[in-house]
Amino acid sequence: MLVDITVDGRLIKAVAQPSKQAFVYVLDRATGEPVWPIEERAVPASDVPGEQLSPTQPFPTKPAPFELQGVTVDDLIDFTPELRQEAIEILNRYVWGPMFTAPIVLDSNPGAKEGTIFSPGTAGGASWSGAGFDPETGMLYVPSAYSQTPRPNTRAPTCGWFASGTRR
Repeated sequence: MLVDITVDGRLIKAVAQPSKQAFVYVLDRATGEPVWPIEERAVPASDVPGEQLSPTQPFPTKPAPFELQGVTVDDLIDFTPELRQEAIEILNRYVWGPMFTAPIVLDSNPGAKEGTIFSPGTAGGASWSGAGFDPETGMLYVPSAYSQTPRPNTRAPTCGWFASGTRR
């Protein structure tokens, strides 16, 4: 979306692009340069045979993400110690961690991980509904649903690996 913002007392005609990762990329419309630095940060590698992921991903330094990113124990329910422990036990059935944690291939052995939990999940972050900007207040409004998506990889019989499926 096209926005006019003031940064350090300077008016900038910018474009703001909300993402599925809950970032907002803000670029100067005249130069295409980021308004605030965008850092390339290391992300987890994949254990899927033959899959090579980018070793880094872009992380805008501003504005702050508008949704939780990644999965931590601190995000779990803590209404009672028993519910907290049950939540930790369920979480530990999956691979989880920072945003961009790579999916795994399902293993049929007892006790094996059941998939990877992604956050934001497939329903989280910005979606097709876009966002709105109030030029009077400078406030950006992004509809977002907090979601985490458990996703397993299974082997398809004839076409290699694919990113969803069920344990058989």
